Amino acid sequence: MNNLKLLDSNENTQETVCQLIEMYFFDGLEENEIATVAETIKAYSTDTGTVILEEGAEDPRLCIPIESKINIFKLVATNEHIKVAQINSGEVIVGMGIIDGMIFSASAIASADSKILLTTQRDFEKLIEQDEAIELKLI
Repeated sequence: MNNLKLLDSNENTQETVCQLIEMYFFDGLEENEIATVAETIKAYSTDTGTVILEEGAEDPRLCIPIESKINIFKLVATNEHIKVAQINSGEVIVGMGIIDGMIFSASAIASADSKILLTTQRDFEKLIEQDEAIELKLI
């Protein structure tokens, strides 16, 4: 997570809202609700090879690639990482941990220089606590 670079606040808010409006995951939200969600999700840039979500980590996050390709790897019994999926721009990476606090079951690694949207479990919980309508639409 050290190689994630927060986009500046001006670019972050505008870019985040625009990207959220285009995403299927947020398709049921009104524009004002999207603006509320955008306040809790931040846009980052990252370099190829950056571990965005780490298998076994106890810091649940929701990640949406906006200009990127991200590979999902699973650690197997032979201590090897096996690629199990590729996530492209606009697809959501969310472990149930964002809802139930469980650890990540796989790692997400940028396979190209990328821009992503990211939020923590704490910020996600604050969002759904403050707006029941958003909670019902997202969960």
